[in-house]
Amino acid sequence: MASARLGGDNYLIPRDQSFPIRLAALDAFHCCVDGSAAPSVRNQLQPTAYQSHRFHLLLAILDALSRALEGVMLKDIAGTIVYRGLSAQRAIDWKSSSQRRQTQRLVVEARRMASHGYLGLLRQSRLRSFQTH
Repeated sequence: MASARLGGDNYLIPRDQSFPIRLAALDAFHCCVDGSAAPSVRNQLQPTAYQSHRFHLLLAILDALSRALEGVMLKDIAGTIVYRGLSAQRAIDWKSSSQRRQTQRLVVEARRMASHGYLGLLRQSRLRSFQTH
C-alpha cells in the first residue's frame, strides 16, 4: 500500500501453489525492464533440456495434424517425426508394433496439451516434475 501511494508498481499475486514461480517471473520481468542481471532463480522459469525436446516433439505432431487436409496417417507421423527413418513395415507388423502405440500416446498427449495442458506449464511443480509415460 505504501508503494501505491508513492506511485510505484503494484501487483496482486494469489498465494497458491504457484506463488514461488509467480514471484520468480515477476523478478525476472523487473530485471529485464531495469536492464540488470537475470536473477539466479530464473532457471525455474525454463524447461529442462528433456522437457524442451518433448515440447518441440509435441508441437511438431500438432503441426503435422493441422497441415493435413484429409488427416495425416499415424504411420506418417511415426516415420517423419517420432521415429525418423522408420522402415516400411507390413501392415500387420505396424498394427502390433510398440512404435505405433507410442505414436498414438504422443498424438493424444499433444492434443491434450493443446486443449488445456499448456496451463500446467505455468505451475512450477508441473514444470519441474514433468514426467512422461
